[in-house]
Amino acid sequence: MFQTSRDKYPLENLHKAMLFACEKAEFKNWNSIKPFISNELTSLILMLKWIKDMKLKNEMDAEQARIHLDIQKNTTRTRLMALPDMTMLEADHLINQSIDAIRKEIYEYIGWVII
Repeated sequence: MFQTSRDKYPLENLHKAMLFACEKAEFKNWNSIKPFISNELTSLILMLKWIKDMKLKNEMDAEQARIHLDIQKNTTRTRLMALPDMTMLEADHLINQSIDAIRKEIYEYIGWVII
């Protein structure tokens, strides 16, 4: 679904690691929100893939990548806050948990420190 032949890291593995990190946060209604969070993580990973592709074409620098990633994180936060009983702090916690789980892999995948 995510992988291209030139990728060192299968992006499906990144998605699994991010989702597992969110599961460890132990939200009370996890089973009902898991599919929605999984979709949001997919969007974040697709953004990372797009950033890498743009970098390889020399069409994006690290600062532009950080801006696009911030926009994606803000969008994800807003969508998560639309879920029943999801506060902004909980949404931020889920986003941070998922990104922290793959921070090293993001650097190795893209080659920039953008998070």
